[in-house]
Order: sequence, then structure tokens, then C-alpha cells
Amino acid sequence: MSQYCVVLVEPTLPENVGSVARAMNNMGVEALRLVNPCDYRSDAAKCLAAHSSEILENAVCFSSLEEAIADASFVIGTTARARDRFATLVDLPQLPALIPSGAGSIALVFGRESSGLTNQELACCHQLVCIPTFGQTKSLNLAQAVMVVLYELSRVSPSGAGISDLSEREVASARDVLGLKEHLFAVLKTVGFLKEHQRETLWQSFSDLIARARLGTPDVRLLRGFLRRTELTIKRSRQQKEP
Repeated sequence: MSQYCVVLVEPTLPENVGSVARAMNNMGVEALRLVNPCDYRSDAAKCLAAHSSEILENAVCFSSLEEAIADASFVIGTTARARDRFATLVDLPQLPALIPSGAGSIALVFGRESSGLTNQELACCHQLVCIPTFGQTKSLNLAQAVMVVLYELSRVSPSGAGISDLSEREVASARDVLGLKEHLFAVLKTVGFLKEHQRETLWQSFSDLIARARLGTPDVRLLRGFLRRTELTIKRSRQQKEP
């Protein structure tokens, strides 16, 4: 379980963060990353962390989700409700088989207690997962969600359950994938395909497409090479048209 890190986005209750630390300690996961958190080192948090205060002390804070997951090879986002625009959403029992066996650091992203992750934040993830519930309340307490996801992942080793065509090559990091998407959108704007009012919808659609492609590092390099050549061709064409 050492390859996993838990990322909490804007948690509002110190008690929840403390309970998450305890759940992580139970399951052998030590790396906790926090995006714009509450006072996670308060007495209330430490009380519920029990013997897991060291996880709180060593937690790393970030100002954005993009920064928190930049070095992760594979990013899993959690959501309590179906999102039609994202085709990568699966139920939790399906998740272990979808983790690339070539993945290194894997980030598990959990959203705000009240509203979860935004569509923009979900677009940062390679895979989306929903924890099936059968009562009237769909959402789980933050620490409950973390524990259930970690337990399910602990039952199957990612190295034995990953996608075979990625097993022999390096999986592209979240930083590399974000760079590719930003480069792609710069070219889309240059060629007139991107309209500013469509940016959010297109970003989510392309994010989902790229996530489903499970790109490796060589794939990202190839696509960015193509985009650079496209930019150069456009620049030369415009220069030739200038009087």
C-alpha cells in the first residue's frame, strides 16, 4: 500500500481529517496531502487520529489539486453521484483491475464533505470511482470513504491486476498529462476550434478521452511532438502570407 497517497480537497472539519489519518494508519498508507485544509493539527483532529498523529504532522499542504497530484502516475477521483459527461466512472469493486500495473505513485482524491469534487477537479483524474450504497443516503463520511477505498485496494495487488498493455512502459504522470492538455488547448485556440464559452465543456470532454486512453510517457511525448509541429507549420504559413 506504500504506493498510495490520500489527497483531501478543502476538508472543513479537523475531526474528519484526524479520522482519515487513523484509517490510513490502519491500512498502511502514510502519505497525506491536503488542498487548502482546515486546522488539521488541532486537538480535535489529533484526538480522533488516535495513534496516527504522525500522519497529520507529516501531511503536505497545497494551494490547488493540480499541484497536489503533479507527481502522481495515476490519479483516482471519488464521487458520490453519476456524472454523465465522464465515461471513466466505475463502481469501487471494478477499480483494482483498472489500475495500470506500470503505475508508480497513485493518488486517491477525496472532495469536500458538503459538495465533493468539482467537475474541473474530476477532470484532473485518470479514473473516477463511486462507492455503491443501497440506502437513502448516497454519500459517506469522509473517513468512511477513505477506509472503504483503501480496504478494497488492499485486497488486490495493483501489480497483478493492472492493464497488460501498460505493464512494460512508464505511465504518464499527472503533470505530464496536464501539460499535454494545456498544449492541446493552445493549438485548438490557434486553429479556431476552441471558443471561449466552450472551454470548460471541451476541457472535461478531452480530459475524459485522454483518461480513457491510459497514456504512457512515450504517448505524451509523441502527441506533444505532433502539436509542436502543428504550431510550427501554422507559424510558417502565416509568415509566408505576410507582405
